[in-house]
Amino acid sequence: MNPGLSVFVLAKNAETDLSECLNLARDIADEIVVVVDAGSSDATGDVARARTSHVFSRPFDGFSSMKSFALSKCTREWALNLDTDERLSPDLSRQIEGVKRLPQNPMDGYAVNRAPYFLGKPIRHGGWYPDWVLRLVRREVAHYPARSVHERLEVSGATSRLNGPLIHYTARRWSDFLAKQRRFAALSGVAPSVWARWTHPPAAFFKSAVLQLGVLDGWRGLEVAFVQGYYAYHKYRK
Repeated sequence: MNPGLSVFVLAKNAETDLSECLNLARDIADEIVVVVDAGSSDATGDVARARTSHVFSRPFDGFSSMKSFALSKCTREWALNLDTDERLSPDLSRQIEGVKRLPQNPMDGYAVNRAPYFLGKPIRHGGWYPDWVLRLVRREVAHYPARSVHERLEVSGATSRLNGPLIHYTARRWSDFLAKQRRFAALSGVAPSVWARWTHPPAAFFKSAVLQLGVLDGWRGLEVAFVQGYYAYHKYRK
């Protein structure tokens, strides 16, 4: 087994985000694999090739399929998946380095806690935080089950958690974020429903803003709650 860490990233039209993401990741990565969506129309591919020789272009055929392909191109014992809008914190980088050096590690995967930033400010309520996601895995026992959206990495074995935060710049621009929510809703596979279209959005807003204490994040918390309802509306509209 080839020791070390592979970092793999899926990217589309993300030249700025990808550059920032990989600049931090290469400090701990022994190998970086980037799969560029063939539909990209900016310099994403050039940015990736400037930082690694392991760059692949592939037509988009679903998030699970794209990331499964990226994982298959990794060659190291451990694999870490990052999205282009995510940044490794110094604490998390140190903890991952510790995992790499640990002899006879009984764990096969580690979840990390994504710390979301919305329009430049941290969000700590509304159902967005804490957000534990499995991202660091022993490659040979990891896979992505087939899903159209909200893909999830899984491992056959024991898992634990790393406490260092993974910074997630969820939205830098309001319009771009709403467009992303519409795309995710279109991929959800939920059957259209006029009834659900009008009842689920206010319920989603109330849950995020009140039950999950989104109001404690101020007006950004209310905007997060609105986004939850917006996604619900478009999911059932499609």
